[in-house]
Order: sequence, then C-alpha cells, then structure tokens
Amino acid sequence: MNINFEGKDFELPKWTMKLARMQDDVEKETTNEQLYKKAYEFVKEIIPKSDIADVLDGKTLETLDLIKLNNFYRLACAKYMDSLQETSLELTKAKFSELEDMLAIAKEAVQLQTSQQ
Repeated sequence: MNINFEGKDFELPKWTMKLARMQDDVEKETTNEQLYKKAYEFVKEIIPKSDIADVLDGKTLETLDLIKLNNFYRLACAKYMDSLQETSLELTKAKFSELEDMLAIAKEAVQLQTSQQ
C-alpha cells in the first residue's frame, strides 16, 4: 500500500496492533505538544528514518514543520482506513449477494408451491 506525499511515494508497512495503538494514542491527546509527539512517533514507525528530515523539513520534533507532520500523519491514517473500509465493503457485498441468492431460491419455492395449488 502506497501513499504519495509532496511528490514522493512511500510504501506503508502492514497495519498492525502496534500501529493501531499508536494511532489511538495520537487521537486521544488533548494538547498540541503531546499530539505532535505521538504523531511523530507514529510517522517514524512507518517511513524510513533516512526520509524523515526531508519529508518533515526538520531533523527533530523541535525543528520540523508541524503542518507537514500533521498532513503526512493524516494522509497515512486515511490510507489505512480506506483499505480497511474497502475490505469491509467487499465483505458486505459478498453477504448481500448471498442474501440475494437465498431470496431467489425462496421466490422459486413460493412459485412452485403456488403453482401446485
């Protein structure tokens, strides 16, 4: 799964419980400082360390561009969530198709029973 940020492609690692917990930690923060710290930890987990300074326009949390950090974090999370939603949608479509098949069988049974009366 890839994302493109400011013209550069990044391969995202698989979605794991560790990343899910890290995202939860970011989202529950109520202060900007803690939110950015947690978002920075999340981003460091998903992109190569050698790219962080270039992507976030700084080498440390104190010097990087917090808007870029926020944008990259949100883009990555959106990509992960889109992938999860696509999977959920496919499962829902499959279940709906099964229900349609069952409904067709039930209609045929009713028609047979009606025609026999």
